[in-house]
Amino acid sequence: MNEIEVLADLLRAALPDLGLSLDLPPKPGISGWLDVERRGRVVSVEWRPRRGFGISLLETSGEPRAGLFEGPDEILSDPCVARDRILSLLEADATVDRRLRAALRG
Repeated sequence: MNEIEVLADLLRAALPDLGLSLDLPPKPGISGWLDVERRGRVVSVEWRPRRGFGISLLETSGEPRAGLFEGPDEILSDPCVARDRILSLLEADATVDRRLRAALRG
């Protein structure tokens, strides 16, 4: 089991009603994706081996592709810390600081 699968299991255990869409890498050493949805809010996670979890809160109003492929809002290395941050982003009043995304584009 790789770390993105561990994260998915941690999220399922924390809130069984989450919508999870897991896209596993076809072979070891390649990125995997996890989309997490709850009550209309969506968090997208890209897991990169040896780099961690790139986490982005997706905008669900306006342009649906806005922000895609612009890099993550945050990067976290620990699955438990990533779980906690994802759960907090799914709350109705959660916001993100997009400075990391801008720095990565830099």
